[in-house]
Parts: sequence; structure tokens; C-alpha cells
Amino acid sequence: MTDTDTDTDTGTGSKTASTVITSTGQAWQDTPDRVEVFRIIEPGPVNDDGTPGEPITKVYDMPRKPHVGVALQYLKRARREGAELALSWLMEVALGADAYDDLSDQPDFTTDDLKTITKTIQKIAMGGLEGPKVS
Repeated sequence: MTDTDTDTDTGTGSKTASTVITSTGQAWQDTPDRVEVFRIIEPGPVNDDGTPGEPITKVYDMPRKPHVGVALQYLKRARREGAELALSWLMEVALGADAYDDLSDQPDFTTDDLKTITKTIQKIAMGGLEGPKVS
């Protein structure tokens, strides 16, 4: 939450507006308002009669609203480590380690799938800010 204090002294004798940030104390990854990023559908267990069972669908999501702190950390990592490593970090933060590992274990996961997922995560996490370009 942000408020504006219009009576702040800048040290020069003039008054200017400043931003006051009030923390909710909730970690971004734990916010309940979430959006689906991807799903994995796996074969279900075989029935007793040998026929295939119902497929198992796992849905993976992330917080719906961007978090400026995460965006700033992502930009800092991109400067220091390169855009690809920073995006890998962002994916794991947004989705969680288990989702990241589940995704990396998929034998049918394609480069196009990865591009779609990373663009979605980057767009949501950055909240419309321009992020580093990843090839």
C-alpha cells in the first residue's frame, strides 16, 4: 500500500511529496489471488481390468499481481548474471521449486512451451515494466 506525504522536507528547506510504503507482511509467493501459468496432464494409474485410468492434471499458478520487489531483484540479477539466469530464477520464485522441477522433468516439454511460459511469468511479475530480452 502506498500513501503520499506532501509535507516532507528535502533538506533544502522546500517541501515535496514522498512515498510511504506500508507492508502487508505477506510474501508475494503466498498471495491467494493467483493465475494459471501452465498445466501438465499425465497418464493416470492403470485400472484393475488393465484399461487406462483417468489422466491426472496438475495446475501450476503464480500470484496474479506483480511485485515490484521481485521485479527489481530480477532486473538486478539480469544485470549481474545475464538475462537467461535471471529468468530461470524468476520462474522458480514465481512458480515454486516443485513446479519448476516438475516442468523440467517433462519429456515432451518443448522450446516453444518454455517461451510461452517464460513470457507469461515475465509479463505478470514485471507488471508491465520492460524486462531484459531473453532469446
